[in-house]
Amino acid sequence: MPTDQVPEHVPIQAFSTWEYLADEIEARGWTVEEMAVRMGGDASINLCAIELIRLEDPNIFLGQEMAEGIAKAFGTSADLWLRLDKTCRKSMELHGKPKREPAEPHPAAREGGEA
Repeated sequence: MPTDQVPEHVPIQAFSTWEYLADEIEARGWTVEEMAVRMGGDASINLCAIELIRLEDPNIFLGQEMAEGIAKAFGTSADLWLRLDKTCRKSMELHGKPKREPAEPHPAAREGGEA
């Protein structure tokens, strides 16, 4: 096939870190609060960190400590979540923020951490 007929390669947009996290929480039948507790450490801080992930802001990076908490809760590796977040941010650089309605903040996050 001549090169002028080869379709341009367009990379697909990766799912956001929040989408993966939300899918895993839902698959286990957990609430966001249960996830925050299962991560270990201070559950209210974990809940706030989860809310930051929900924002899908390309300037908010998943840190090592948060990745370790997610890994602890799901029985995976922190590296899995760090790589996933890196891929998501690269996708946002190429395609922009996903075009969908923003997720509603969790009631506990709206009320200063108390449900």
